[in-house]
Amino acid sequence: MRRLASDHRDHRASGRLAPALVVAATTGYAILRYHVAGEVPWRHALLWTANKGLAWAAVVLLAGAAWRRGTPGSGRAWRDGWTLAAAHVVCSVLLLRPAEYPRLFAADGRLSWAGTVALAAGVAAAVILSRRLRRLGTQGWLTGCVGAALALHSLAVGWPTVLQPATWPAGLLPVSLLGAATGLFLSAAGVRAARRAPATTTPAGAPERQVA
Repeated sequence: MRRLASDHRDHRASGRLAPALVVAATTGYAILRYHVAGEVPWRHALLWTANKGLAWAAVVLLAGAAWRRGTPGSGRAWRDGWTLAAAHVVCSVLLLRPAEYPRLFAADGRLSWAGTVALAAGVAAAVILSRRLRRLGTQGWLTGCVGAALALHSLAVGWPTVLQPATWPAGLLPVSLLGAATGLFLSAAGVRAARRAPATTTPAGAPERQVA
């Protein structure tokens, strides 16, 4: 019994530590690419660069939760991913202006095509995530839709730099491209879960037995 209790405490501790390690890794990479290898001024590190790290970390946690769906800790990872995604939304709202994201805006100061697609895909992902957290309906397919929307959002934010390797500092991949790849993995994990488990429909307000 003591050993079981100790294992349970260790598992909970590792579950609390994992999000911090993911954020440290993703934000560290963003700092390396944009400030150390790149030419972005360091005064932007605390919000602009950290926001990129938070966004990528959120998708990493969601993808990990989707791939380990039904295992201990996957539900916590999903909630942690959603929390980081919410933080990314707040930071992005504070930063959303032509001076910070010039490629998302046209010459007249309104959203460009890339900006429109990025915001539309981000809103779609947030709406689906909210539905997913309430555990209604076919969760696997909803997760797949979240991943696809996040991948599209990331590509639009990084467009067209994601297709111009010559512009990448020290050859380091853009965070937006890495985020899009992680989003596609999240989408694949959702489709995998939907195909492996029979589709169930849960009435609104009724508890669902499956665990994320």
